[in-house]
Amino acid sequence: MSLINWVCNSLSNGIVQAHNVNSFILRDLSPGNKCNPTTVTASNPFSVLKLDNLISAGTLDLFPFFLNNPGIKRCADYVILYYKNGIYWVLISELKSNNSSGCESQLDAGYTLSLVLINTAQRVLNQKFAIKYKGVLFSNRIDKIYNNNDAPSSTLLQLNYYKRYCGVEFNLDAHAS
Repeated sequence: MSLINWVCNSLSNGIVQAHNVNSFILRDLSPGNKCNPTTVTASNPFSVLKLDNLISAGTLDLFPFFLNNPGIKRCADYVILYYKNGIYWVLISELKSNNSSGCESQLDAGYTLSLVLINTAQRVLNQKFAIKYKGVLFSNRIDKIYNNNDAPSSTLLQLNYYKRYCGVEFNLDAHAS
């Protein structure tokens, strides 16, 4: 069983938004968010996990051992799992309209959760896989964020991330290298 199949088959209902697709539209349904829907494409099939809406709606408690203090249960909008050229890519994504505040914290939280998912899969499958993690911030205001260059590593967990405009197609093949 592949790593991606194991992860998708092991998660609760509602988390896996798409499995084995070549195209998916990322949307942020948060009130007030004006980030245009962004289409993700790839030549190989990929899977998409959506966590933040389930957490904020209270239907999913990823961290039941934590009190509900501010910031503890934040998470990135999407985690995309993609396999290409012998490497599993884990893309943690956040959609922001004009205000990018909190994006690093949410990307870091998504990264931490991804580490738990992937490490659990490797432990249960008793197999080590080649894994690469990358973040991507989709925003309407990239020009105000690091002058549209790739962002420096996150200060917390060393997750490098791309910055791309909302509504512009994001091809996984171009970034899985």
